[in-house]
Amino acid sequence: MKRSILVVFIFSILFITACSTSEKYPYEHVGIYDTKTKQYIDIGDSKDKVDKILGPGTKDGNSYYDYDDILSMRFDDNDNVESIHIYFDWFPDEGENERYALADGTDYNTTITEFISKYKHVYEGAFILPDSAVSVILQNKNGKLILPDLDDIKKNSQNITTFQNEQNNDDIYVISIDYVAYDNLSSFDIEKIEYPSFENWDNFKKIES
Repeated sequence: MKRSILVVFIFSILFITACSTSEKYPYEHVGIYDTKTKQYIDIGDSKDKVDKILGPGTKDGNSYYDYDDILSMRFDDNDNVESIHIYFDWFPDEGENERYALADGTDYNTTITEFISKYKHVYEGAFILPDSAVSVILQNKNGKLILPDLDDIKKNSQNITTFQNEQNNDDIYVISIDYVAYDNLSSFDIEKIEYPSFENWDNFKKIES
């Protein structure tokens, strides 16, 4: 009897795993690595922490703070990082474009093909400039970061009330790379998404592996 229960339990686990369309986000950080200070800066970090690492930023008049070497950040009402932007310079100073990398090791010299190969679910498109970017979507599900299938998010989005309630508990992040060509990157964007416009999910098209 115990053996039968064990077999059923194992098959149940295998079935759930096989049916799952998401995978665990395999990195500890959601943000960037600064090769100069040897520090990570993540979505959710306090402005005090960021300023201790980078020095005080300069507010640019558009709710962003600019830091050295092509880095800008926006902070929420609690002064925590909610958006990170890296805009690569066409005529960089030495090492300027190479200073920052994503948590997965993607940097200025990475190709789009290499980035795509790191994840199960990758999408052509972004909330901004959807025709020249690739993105991954992260979801904090019960305290664990996963890479959900966008189809699952869209299904939950159909009921706006349910979706907003879930959003209060399960943050969503989008990491996007804008590019000129697959071997010519122009920006990194990491955003915490509070209440995305539902129609904007149509900007994302799954890249089939």
